[in-house]
Amino acid sequence: MNTLTQKLVPSSAPWQQEILKHLNQVIRGFDHAPDKEKRKKIEKAISLIQYLIHPSPQWEILLSSLENIPLLTPKWRKIFKKKGIFTLEDLLYFLPTHYEDHRHFKYIKDIQPNQTVVVRGKIIVSGVLPVKQGRRKLYKVVISDGTGQLAGVWFNYQLKYMQAEFKPGREVTFSGLVRHYGWEKVIHHPDVSWDREIKLEIVPVYPEIDGIYPKQTRNLMQRIILKYVHFLGCPLPLSLRQRYKLSPLWEAVFHLHHPPANVSVRELNQDTSPYHRTLKFIDFFCLELGLAIKRKAYSQKQGISLKPSYLYIEPFLKSLPFSLTNGQKRVFEEIKQNMASSRPMHRLLQGDVGSGKTILALLATLIAIESGYQVAIMAPTEILAEQHFENAQRLLKNLPIKLALLTSQLKSKEKQAIYEGILKGRYQLVIGTHALIQEGVEFQRLGLVIIDEQHRFG
Repeated sequence: MNTLTQKLVPSSAPWQQEILKHLNQVIRGFDHAPDKEKRKKIEKAISLIQYLIHPSPQWEILLSSLENIPLLTPKWRKIFKKKGIFTLEDLLYFLPTHYEDHRHFKYIKDIQPNQTVVVRGKIIVSGVLPVKQGRRKLYKVVISDGTGQLAGVWFNYQLKYMQAEFKPGREVTFSGLVRHYGWEKVIHHPDVSWDREIKLEIVPVYPEIDGIYPKQTRNLMQRIILKYVHFLGCPLPLSLRQRYKLSPLWEAVFHLHHPPANVSVRELNQDTSPYHRTLKFIDFFCLELGLAIKRKAYSQKQGISLKPSYLYIEPFLKSLPFSLTNGQKRVFEEIKQNMASSRPMHRLLQGDVGSGKTILALLATLIAIESGYQVAIMAPTEILAEQHFENAQRLLKNLPIKLALLTSQLKSKEKQAIYEGILKGRYQLVIGTHALIQEGVEFQRLGLVIIDEQHRFG
């Protein structure tokens, strides 16, 4: 192996030479390495070889504009831009909406309504279809396979071309969705093939585009995928792909545009195929990775250490007509530890109605107030804000804590009075809507923010 990589280096591109040199270092000493080390070397070597075969994405190309893609005419560029597609990467993810099974020929007599079929037969009728005056004439071609008749109907066509191509007696293959009109079976704008050796396959169907035949879109996308899909790198480590039996990203995208014959059409149409699974996994992996990076960066910021004195917490707990459950106690301990840390707390509290979220939120509020800080509770609607205010007033009524309710419905004078009270620290707990984050609201010493139903803020 070492000898082979050394021989390959001089004839390789510069970036390939670097990978081959790295590969050479990895496999050096393989024969005498312990089994555990051998496994690591094999995994690393496979990863490097995969990189050689399918290099990591060249972002300059993936992020290039549609103007830099020679396969696209100005008309196609305009069409794709209207669909929110501006780069090559966007275009590679212009996936089919569904798939049609064209893997088997069907006898016309066996066709059921709303079936997608492939039928070969002989043309018995070809010509313009008489219609009511003032309407555009249709072109109709009827074929027979000896078991029945099937009509192909075109609304947009070039008459000379249709008359020259669709001559009675000629054999043709139609494929598409069959509609029944009384006794007649019809395909509107069928895909047409004159070749006896037609390729029986799963056909991807792309979003409809006005003035463009589906086959034109399909042919264009297949050319684009064949030329550019290899630029897509895969963010997943090889070990992770192997563990969850996932394809490389480029391979998953390729097969969604070019489905192999042995894949399930039902799975493709339900977005549950192995290739859809890979894309979904990568989406969630990147989302989780992004959140982890953001959380790490957030956790490194300097925050406020808030430690309870129990001056308010003890009487508050005694005033409750119930004791905290074990689950509530456990979560409260976690919240206390978070708030005592000098790193900012970023916590999601989730539970069913009546599970004690409000009590835990107020306990966190009391920790901040005992530490000399103010607290803001923000709700998505005025009704919810008022409910929180009333509950807080009721539950904290025996404690010397001053509350304020701030919503957009308050009169200007009332708002100004609350603004002044917040700034001077007279209000320890302020409950409101998005009015809390509008211009004019300035806290003297804000230590904790609680957001109720955060997903409703957008």
